[in-house]
Amino acid sequence: MQQLIPGNVQRGLSFLLALNAGDVYPAAEHVDAFVYADIPRSAVHHYLHDDQFSDFADIEGGDSVIEYLLITGLAIVHGGGISLTKAGRALAARGDGGIASDGTAAVLQVVGRFEDPVMYAKFLTEVDKQESALVVDPYLPPDALFALIELPGVRRVLTRDVAIKGHEQQARRRQLAIAIGVKPEVELRFLPPEVKELHDRYVLPEYAGEGLMVGTSLGGTQLTVVAHLSGDTTKVLRKHYDALWDAASPLEPIARVSDAS
Repeated sequence: MQQLIPGNVQRGLSFLLALNAGDVYPAAEHVDAFVYADIPRSAVHHYLHDDQFSDFADIEGGDSVIEYLLITGLAIVHGGGISLTKAGRALAARGDGGIASDGTAAVLQVVGRFEDPVMYAKFLTEVDKQESALVVDPYLPPDALFALIELPGVRRVLTRDVAIKGHEQQARRRQLAIAIGVKPEVELRFLPPEVKELHDRYVLPEYAGEGLMVGTSLGGTQLTVVAHLSGDTTKVLRKHYDALWDAASPLEPIARVSDAS
């Protein structure tokens, strides 16, 4: 059956439907950022041919999903943000929201704030379904790492060696080292400072399956969305971030020394 509207437009509709339901009206650039965030442009150009990228409009050229929704009357500007119209809501709710370019469903799973214990528990439940997962978060806070390493599927963590809100650089590094010190099977690596490609957040299975895209850092307090990626998108991202992983430096864990006697 032919798809009614492009997958990227349906993705924008689904995102707006979820947020508008909570009386949240995001800025146009935030909607476009969400729509295109699951495939970094550097990864796409490196691993995909142009014809395979046809489902994703070129935002830099001004062809944005929001422009399409406004022109077609599916969305309007509301209070400085974007709101779906009655027609937009009807189309978003018709059942094929979040269809990815390979025809699989990229269903929005969790919408909320990580400071909400229920939302965070739902997020951890989704992460727990990933096998031998790589967690990518450039600004991962130590307390989030302590929670993640309790999940048996988390095996690798890729982040930056930088200061974050509430943590100076050296203090964060030390606390991250303490966290992985209690789980020797988990490895954490820092991407070199000169590599500027680490700015998105994902949970990607090592071999096969559908990964997760996370809208904000795991220590963030703003409203975020956790969404499933398509199998093809996950495959592209896995190749991209595995290459970055190989270029990263491992963090030496701080662990209790065993008494040999």
